[in-house]
Amino acid sequence: MSEIPKDPLKAILLELECHFTWNLLKEDIDLFEVEDTIGQQLEFLTTKSRLALYNLLAYVKHLKGQNKDALECLEEAEEIIQREHSDKEEVRSLVTWGNYAWVYYHMNQLEESQKYTGKIGNVCKKLSSPSNYKLECPEIDCEKGWALLKFGGKYYQKAVTLNPDNSYIKVFLALKLQDVHAEAEGEKYIEEILDQISSQPYVLRYAAKFYRRKNSWNKALELLKKALEVTPTSSFLHHQMGLCYRAQMIQIKKATHNRPKGKDKLKVDELISSAIFHFKAAMERDSMFAFAYTDLANMYAEGGQYSNAEDIFRKALRLENITDDHKHQIHYHYGRFQEFHRKSENTAIHHYLEALKVKDRSPLRTKLTSALKKLATKRLCHNALDVQSLSALGFVYKLEGEKRQAAEYYEKAQKIDPENAEFLTALCDLRLAI
Repeated sequence: MSEIPKDPLKAILLELECHFTWNLLKEDIDLFEVEDTIGQQLEFLTTKSRLALYNLLAYVKHLKGQNKDALECLEEAEEIIQREHSDKEEVRSLVTWGNYAWVYYHMNQLEESQKYTGKIGNVCKKLSSPSNYKLECPEIDCEKGWALLKFGGKYYQKAVTLNPDNSYIKVFLALKLQDVHAEAEGEKYIEEILDQISSQPYVLRYAAKFYRRKNSWNKALELLKKALEVTPTSSFLHHQMGLCYRAQMIQIKKATHNRPKGKDKLKVDELISSAIFHFKAAMERDSMFAFAYTDLANMYAEGGQYSNAEDIFRKALRLENITDDHKHQIHYHYGRFQEFHRKSENTAIHHYLEALKVKDRSPLRTKLTSALKKLATKRLCHNALDVQSLSALGFVYKLEGEKRQAAEYYEKAQKIDPENAEFLTALCDLRLAI
């Protein structure tokens, strides 16, 4: 174990120019989607952007908790620097070295981390930089801009201005325009792109996403199938196809008030089978793709295949090194499965609570608290001593800031289970706050 103090090293790390200091928030992206996109770009793009892509991929791997994989990506970046940028090797290495320093810091290998900050410091000193650990240069600005494009939409329009022939940036702008209800303008960019390209899968996939969100599912499927011909192992493409088939199935069920018959029933069954096929393919090709698990499990449930759904949900619950957001989503969907398909209210309550404990602020929060109140209240009508329901209401009201109501429910629960540490702690906190 190194004896290097962490705090002074952290202060130096925060000065560096690299992906870890550029305010690239994982909440702004789907990590699996970005990882898959980078993989396809590395396969099909020219070498021009490969250095930036490997550096970005290293950061994404870190966000997924895969620091050893991140180091492998940085090794690839170093090889590209030595092979293609030997004339500016030190300057082109600064971002990569910064990422190395941060990854080793997170792995608690402080001597290795310090070795890379030292390298950066030496280059900055050699080039007479006014900062000890930062160098102003266009190469770093370019790499930072590329990373920001991947993580945030506010830069897309300016990138299109600077790179009018870049179809990849245009498709992202189109999606951003769709987000802000300027879909017609966005579609002009999409049509322009599709006239220019024929088989770029990383562009086709996002054009397909545009049409899927526009409810033009047949057009989306046409583009996804075209992209799959080039990259048949893409988990993202399979997942997007599954979403299209699911959306078509939902449309028919809504039109028939959830009672499809005859041809409609046959079509629904066909769409469920197609969605299952592609969600399963996405899961098999990326065993950490959390949404592929939940979408597959829910589709099995939709088709009445409850044991298959149960099996997939249990696999999802055992996933390690996934984000809190993904854990949150898995518990929520499993809770719904238990409530509506298995009719197991106590298991549903447990997983709704777990979802809120993992992440108490999300777009699902209102649905979760509403479901918990409804289930717990219903169960208490049948059994006023149901301790799980009492504590669940205590937890929800505490979360919503209703301290007195929360304390009342926890007091009732604690009387039934006086040795329960969770109830005692919650009550103590609530009484101090009231």
